[in-house]
Amino acid sequence: MQHIITKNCLQTIMNECLLTGNTKVTIASTLLDLDLLTVDLERGEFKSMAGPREFDPVVSELQRKMGQDFLAQDVPGYGDLADALRSSLLVPPENLNELMKEIKDIEARRKNPYRYPRMRCFAIDTNVAYDRLLTRLPSYGSGCGVVDFDPNSISVVVPDMVDREVSYWVQHKYTPKDMEVMVRTYGERSEVRALSNCCLKSGRRALNAQTEINLIRESYATWPVYGGEFDLDKEKRDREMVKVVGEEMYLQKWDVLFLTADDKFRAHTNAEKVPAFLLRYPKDVPSVLRYDPWLFAEFVYDLCINFGIISLKSLGLRVFGDWSGKTVDDFKQEKIKVVFDERSALGKALDRDCRIMQRLSQRFDLSTIS
Repeated sequence: MQHIITKNCLQTIMNECLLTGNTKVTIASTLLDLDLLTVDLERGEFKSMAGPREFDPVVSELQRKMGQDFLAQDVPGYGDLADALRSSLLVPPENLNELMKEIKDIEARRKNPYRYPRMRCFAIDTNVAYDRLLTRLPSYGSGCGVVDFDPNSISVVVPDMVDREVSYWVQHKYTPKDMEVMVRTYGERSEVRALSNCCLKSGRRALNAQTEINLIRESYATWPVYGGEFDLDKEKRDREMVKVVGEEMYLQKWDVLFLTADDKFRAHTNAEKVPAFLLRYPKDVPSVLRYDPWLFAEFVYDLCINFGIISLKSLGLRVFGDWSGKTVDDFKQEKIKVVFDERSALGKALDRDCRIMQRLSQRFDLSTIS
């Protein structure tokens, strides 16, 4: 059995687990054949988190077998787990409270334009789109101690360079020749062949970032800034982006604060005299994290995007972040493919739940229901 569902439906899996007494669920990378973590619903925590010690020997061996550089880089690793924890807000920025002060200041200025005539706004670096911070903060920020705010009152500058950088990485897909190499490396499994003609990891992550940009434009008051020469060299590209935003800032008389998670990026903002706010994420991922049911769907979604396919081992369930036939609209709607093993104890119940959720999602926007 299989279903194409939106990420919101993932929470029904945990609900079914609680109803049937399956309180411990291990999430594994199908391609790596490696356990990533265990969800303990009884104690309300994520535990047994895989770290570099578990990842490094597995990833190194697979990369050696791949041979080709770009396919070796495509092998998911520890950084992809850490990225999913960050982008889901399970591991938020350490200075999130400071960011909230900036957000509330912008909100207050927007409400009093006579006292504050100059528009104050954020500009986003590309990594902010990859981290999915701005669109998930209003919905799930309460779990991180964030007070409510109105995204419509916050102005966000989206440089055209960010769009172009993200779009560049979408173009790469697995060819039949690549698939043969992958099958030899990962093993002859149907799950691997299911990725035929799909985007590489870099492309899947870029499409996820593209979804973030689209949602930012829907949720926030956004301003485009065009111009600059796109260069494959990251530092040159960053300098060009900041220069263009800086010129527009002085022309429009905006007070811009550049959001970035890249410390080196601040060197370019300093050179162009554009203020920047560095999002500081923890370097090390805790071995145990508090389970948040609302963030679980975001985490599993980003996890299957980064790893391609993940398995919920005790449930006989696999989740695909990409598959042959997945469209750009499917990425925009944050859809995934869920496949149940015939022997899955929860298969029938989850099949029923998915059908119900699919019908509900056709009538209601489930992302607004909490």
